[in-house]
Amino acid sequence: MGFGTPAHDRKHVASVANVEANAPQVAILDRVTLPRRKAGPWIERLHREYRPTAEARGLTLAGLWQTRAEDPHAVEVVVLWTLPGAREFFGTRATSHEASAWWRETDAVALRRERHVMQALEP
Repeated sequence: MGFGTPAHDRKHVASVANVEANAPQVAILDRVTLPRRKAGPWIERLHREYRPTAEARGLTLAGLWQTRAEDPHAVEVVVLWTLPGAREFFGTRATSHEASAWWRETDAVALRRERHVMQALEP
C-alpha cells in the first residue's frame, strides 16, 4: 500500500516503480521496551550490529532516546531513522534479511516493540 493511501483503500499497491523520485523524506520510529538490565547491552548491540547494516541500506540514525516505561523495571528505547524518500524505503525492504534476523533476536528480549513508518507531508 502506498504512502498517503487510506488504509481502507487497498486498490492501489505501491511499488518502487510507481513511487515518485522526489517524494518527501521518510522517518522510521522504533519503540522498544526492554527490561532495565537489558537496555544498555541492547543499545550497544544496536550500534555494533544493526546500525552499520542499516546505514549500508541507506538509513540514517537521526536520534536515540531512553525513557521510562510503565513498568518500573523496564525502559523504552526510541530510535529514529530517516531515509531520503519512499523509493529508498522500499529499496531497503528488499535487502533487509540480516535486519529481520536482528529484530527476531530483539523480540526474544524485548517486552514490547513497535515500528511506525511515516512520510513527511508537504506544508
